[in-house]
Amino acid sequence: MKQILVVMEGGVIQDVVGVPEGYELVVRDYDVEGCDNEDYLNDGVLFVHPESGLCTQFGWCADPNEPAADLSDVRPATKEDIGV
Repeated sequence: MKQILVVMEGGVIQDVVGVPEGYELVVRDYDVEGCDNEDYLNDGVLFVHPESGLCTQFGWCADPNEPAADLSDVRPATKEDIGV
C-alpha cells in the first residue's frame, strides 16, 4: 500500500479528507514533550526515529483490508527510550 506521511511537531490537524483508495495516511508527531509517554508506549503508538527521536504515529487507510504501508524508518519505543 502506498502512503501519505504527514510529519508534524506541535500544532493540530483539524481534518483530513480525500485519502485515495489504496493509500494509507500516517501522521507522525514529534511533539511528545509533556505527554504521558508511558501511556503512549502501552498503547503501541510511541516510536523512535533514528535521527529525530521519539514520536507518536497513527495511521488511517481508505480500505482497512489493505496491508499497512512500510514504515520501517521508525521502531517501536521501549521503556529504556523514555527512561522508565
